[in-house]
Amino acid sequence: MAKTDKVAAVAEITDRFRSASAAVITEYRGLTMAQLTELRRSLGKDTAYTVAKNTLVKRAAADAGVEGLDDLFVGPTAVAFISGEPVDAAKALRDFAKTHPLLVIKGGLLDGRPIEPGEVNKLADLESREVLLGKLAGAMLGTLTKAAYVLNALPSQVARLAAALQDKRVADGETLEVAAEAAVVEAAVVEAAVEEVAAEAMVLEAAEEATVEEVAEEVAAEAMVLEAVEEAAVEEVAEEVAAEAMVLEAAEEAVVEAVAEDAAVLEAAVVQAAVEEVTTIEAVAEETLEAEAVPGDSPADEAAVVEEVVEEAAAEEAEVIEAAAEEIAVIEAAADEIVEEVVEEAAAEEAEVIEAAAEEIAVIETAADEIADEIADEVADEIADEVADEIADEIADEAVVDVPADATDSFAGDRTDKDAAPEA
Repeated sequence: MAKTDKVAAVAEITDRFRSASAAVITEYRGLTMAQLTELRRSLGKDTAYTVAKNTLVKRAAADAGVEGLDDLFVGPTAVAFISGEPVDAAKALRDFAKTHPLLVIKGGLLDGRPIEPGEVNKLADLESREVLLGKLAGAMLGTLTKAAYVLNALPSQVARLAAALQDKRVADGETLEVAAEAAVVEAAVVEAAVEEVAAEAMVLEAAEEATVEEVAEEVAAEAMVLEAVEEAAVEEVAEEVAAEAMVLEAAEEAVVEAVAEDAAVLEAAVVQAAVEEVTTIEAVAEETLEAEAVPGDSPADEAAVVEEVVEEAAAEEAEVIEAAAEEIAVIEAAADEIVEEVVEEAAAEEAEVIEAAAEEIAVIETAADEIADEIADEVADEIADEVADEIADEIADEAVVDVPADATDSFAGDRTDKDAAPEA
């Protein structure tokens, strides 16, 4: 790896150490590429499973201010950088390790401190964020139910208090008429309290339903916007990957074609040179026959001379053809090596482009999920605050019951008349 590539790799891993909510260090010795791909899919989009050299990871950890993990960076190391919920990623790693024992969980980092493999397993045993939110919602619902019970119990408490007051007045010697009038007033008080509590309950219920509906519409609208933005970004990345792949493919074809043309030219030149050399050998052989021919030789002597010259020429031609064949083979082998190298480089570049696109898509999806979570949290906080304030206000208001004016005035006038009668 070139120095610039190492610097870039260290910078990328350093950023992941700093931005991750947690990290788990694993050893993947013996796992196939297909199994590693399966592991990445099981971890989901909120976790980046990064394979890197131990020296680079150590340097990145030191640059990020992470301490206590150097002893874990031994052997084939891969780090799961978790940007989402650590519980979900821990569960995925534990479950994958159960079915693939070659994956070894060596430890990790949580809230800036090192953790042991056992702590990673304990983290995996925790309930997920959705379950905890469900329990919280149940607790909030129980609180609202208790508040409703208190409000509903208020009229019955007032009625019991009024009955006790009436019994006390009768016991103190008040006439039945006065007791009856007191009962009328108390009944009016109870009825007013019941009506007020019922009206307030209806107002609370209507406000809660309207708030929930408004929140649901707001969350749905935000989700649609985020989904559209995410789809557009992913589509743009896919188009860029396709364009770069086409450029790489065209360049690869051009190089292969150029290499094939050069090889063909060299082979033709070698063959032409061999043909010319064979022609020269044949011409030399004919001149040799003419020079060695002696007048008066017998036909047998002439035949022996011809045979000797032909054999020498044939041997020289065979050597020329063999040398040409070897040269052609060398040219073809060199061409094949060039083509193979070009194909490998193109495949590597294409793989890098695809990996970069996948990481970019993962970043987009992570950002969209974070925005959605923030919106949901803000809306949930607003609902909780509004409901809590409304319940507190209603309980405070119900502590004072409004009595109808006509009932109190009538009761007060009758009491004055009764008190004045003995003096007359």
